[in-house]
Order: sequence, then C-alpha cells, then structure tokens
Amino acid sequence: MIKCLRYRWKLRYMYYVGKRKIFLEYDRLGDYHFDVFVSYAESERQLFIPSLRMLEKDLDLRFCIHSRDFMPGVIIHENITNAVHYSKQTVCFVSKAFLKSEYCMYELQMAKMEGIRRGTEDALLIVLVDGDIEDLHRVVNTNRVYLEYNKDHPEEFWNAFEHTLREIL
Repeated sequence: MIKCLRYRWKLRYMYYVGKRKIFLEYDRLGDYHFDVFVSYAESERQLFIPSLRMLEKDLDLRFCIHSRDFMPGVIIHENITNAVHYSKQTVCFVSKAFLKSEYCMYELQMAKMEGIRRGTEDALLIVLVDGDIEDLHRVVNTNRVYLEYNKDHPEEFWNAFEHTLREIL
C-alpha cells in the first residue's frame, strides 16, 4: 500500500498511457497535435490566456488550452495525459495557487513523466509567477529551463517567453 502511494503519479501515468494504447493507434514520437500544452491555475487564467492567444497567432503555433481543447465527456486525468503526450512542450505557470491545485500538480507530474519517457528534460518549461514561493525547489530543481514572470514588466517577460519558445520548439 505504501509503495502505491509513493508511486501514485507513475501508476496513474502508466494507466492512462496504457489505456490510450489499447483504444488508439499509438502515435510515433514526433507526431504531435499541439506545439505547447499550457498548465496554469484557473484563478490566474486571465493573467496569461489573452497574451498566449496573441502569441499563438503571431508565432503560428498551436497551444493546448484546457477550456478550448480538452475533450468534453473525457475524464480530466485522461485529458491531461493526452494533452501532455500530444504536445511537443509543456509550459507550467507555477504560482502559489498552482501548487495548491491537485490538477495542476498532476499536469506537472505528467509532464515530468513524459520527459522521462522521451528521454529529455527539455519537454517542460517552468514559469515562476511568484518568485517567493516556498517549496519551489521541488519544482525548479528538476528543470534546466525556467523563466520568471515579472508582474511589473509583463512585456519583458512575454518577449523572453517568445524567445525561449523559439529556441526550444
């Protein structure tokens, strides 16, 4: 029982990936539906989504955004796993609200598992929304690529974000 709790993220990931393999033809690595899966706390949706939609058009990219791209009638955990798997990159906007959200943490864990499956750490980009978040080391230390969102100068952040996306995609 303790082992199940310890490896619950891996077990969930394996379950949903295995389920998808049974019902769908397994896509080759590189056959992506989205360029970027965007993970954020719902309470901060208006902070990011308008700018992301503009960036999506400007860069001719396809972002996977929950409210627009998740399949209705499919359980949320399966939607998340599919979104991560079928995206070239996952971007997590990590904030205090993000760290408190079970679904956001699930998205982060699934992105980490997908990076392991692909054999790369570059499948996940972390954006720090609150620079003073406690326990942030558990998220950031496992990643080589991360940006910090500056609420005082959002245009500087979006320029850096665009530049980073161009480099990693």
